[in-house]
Amino acid sequence: MKGMNCLGERLVNHIDSPEDYQSKLDVIEKLTDGQALTPVESNLLDILCDTVELYENRAPQLSAFNARIEGLSEVDLIKALMLQNKLTGADLPEIGDKSVVSRILNGERKLTVEMVARLATRFHLSPGAVIH
Repeated sequence: MKGMNCLGERLVNHIDSPEDYQSKLDVIEKLTDGQALTPVESNLLDILCDTVELYENRAPQLSAFNARIEGLSEVDLIKALMLQNKLTGADLPEIGDKSVVSRILNGERKLTVEMVARLATRFHLSPGAVIH
C-alpha cells in the first residue's frame, strides 16, 4: 500500500512542466478508454482531472488558448480542431460517421452529451470548452 501512496502522490501532485502535464493526460486517456473503473481508479481520475484543469487555467500558454476558444461556437471549435489536426469528417468517430459529422458542421444536428465528452477527452479539453 505504501508503494501505491507514493505512486498516487507522484501522479496527482501539482503539474510543474509540460512533460508532467502530458504524463497526466496520458493517464487520464488510459482511464477513459471505455473500461469500467474501480472506485480507486475513479477517484484517481477525478483528482487528475482537477489537477489538469487547474494547470490549464494557470499555464500562460494554455490560458491564452482557452481565451481564444472560449468565444467559438461548437461548430467553429470543431472546425478549428479539424484544421489544426488536419482531420476530415471521417477522422472524428467520437461524433459518428462522416455524414453525422457533416450534419453537425452544417448546423443540421446538435452535439449530444456523449459526443461532447468523447471530443473533450480526445482533444484534452474541458467539456465546457466544447459546448456552450
